[in-house]
Amino acid sequence: MATTDATLCEERIRALWRRGCTGGDAAEEMRRPAGVIHVTAVGRTDDGHREVIAIGSGSPPSRTDFFLLNLCRARAEAIVTTGRILRSEPDVHHGPQGSEDEPALLAAFRRERLGLDRPPRSVVLTSGRDVDLAHPMFHGARPALVVTGTAGAAALRARSTEADVEVVELPRPDLRAVLAWLAREGCATVCVEAGPATSLDLYRPPVAVDELVLSTWEERVLPRDLRAGRFPSEAEIERLLPRAGPVAERSEESGRWSFRRRRRT
Repeated sequence: MATTDATLCEERIRALWRRGCTGGDAAEEMRRPAGVIHVTAVGRTDDGHREVIAIGSGSPPSRTDFFLLNLCRARAEAIVTTGRILRSEPDVHHGPQGSEDEPALLAAFRRERLGLDRPPRSVVLTSGRDVDLAHPMFHGARPALVVTGTAGAAALRARSTEADVEVVELPRPDLRAVLAWLAREGCATVCVEAGPATSLDLYRPPVAVDELVLSTWEERVLPRDLRAGRFPSEAEIERLLPRAGPVAERSEESGRWSFRRRRRT
């Protein structure tokens, strides 16, 4: 029997983690609805705390971290990002990416194992005033929609001649409100890609994250200009997300990395 791309994708997952957070097969576990997934990369400070790594030309690269980011995107029905991310990453998009054959493997895993034929819905949380409507995110196979407040919605509608962008107006447009709206829309798996100013609200009571996919740069102290914000301590994450998969370690171009998934249930 020929090996399919979806099977090859599962083999890549098992090469990193054979066991999942709930004790079963890691690849099979990822076929199930996941709730809210937060995917992020951190480094350590000289006093042992963890800081989110700022995205930029000086960020330590990791092929495994990029594969995991795209795996989380492939699992999601919706991906939540922010206007700030779009401004700092003018070429970012949520289609399958990666080295060599990875985009094809991830697309096959999404289609054949998860039964998801359409691209994930990209959702941009923003004030609405400084959104670049020419950004590629609004002009792909499934254009992003914008979630904002009353003032932001009015500002975007006034710019309707620039691009035909779907706008969702919420009375209190924060990350939790967006997740609640997506749940009402029937999205069973949502991936959050946002900076710590937005995403760390997930860890405040009541906890709103179901799964954390964490990449940690272990090589040396994270330079100050690459620190985007303090990440919760290991003890706090263990308390909030007690179901842990194994730690995978890899030596990459930028040095030593570790990778782990944790779940709340």
